[in-house]
Amino acid sequence: MSTATYREPVTWQPERPRFRLARVVTAWILAALALMAAAWLVPGASIEGFWGALLVSAIVAALNAVLPPILAALKLPFTLVAGFLLGLAVVRSGPRPGTGPSPGARWWRPGGRGVVPDDGPTRPAPTPWERESDVA
Repeated sequence: MSTATYREPVTWQPERPRFRLARVVTAWILAALALMAAAWLVPGASIEGFWGALLVSAIVAALNAVLPPILAALKLPFTLVAGFLLGLAVVRSGPRPGTGPSPGARWWRPGGRGVVPDDGPTRPAPTPWERESDVA
């Protein structure tokens, strides 16, 4: 595997997984020893010798290799359904048409007093000739 230098595009190429038998066997033996130590420490727990502990550690390793991808695949539909239902609840809890403030209401006012209804219809700004007629 080569390392990318500066400004060189990084590419991914599939490789065969590195499976080292010595590491797997060592991990199973350490798991079996840990299981035997746990059975010795916990009252009421027992294990039938080293080979029984090794068998249990192999079963746990096999389940650990198989179950996480299955659970990840099953988790996706439930996540989508939960997200849809949460979004539906948020939209449903919002204001309904015809129940909110009047269309001319101000939704924000300095001072944080919330929704403030308007004082009636607003009059457009006066034109210059209206100002002259008001003065005269």
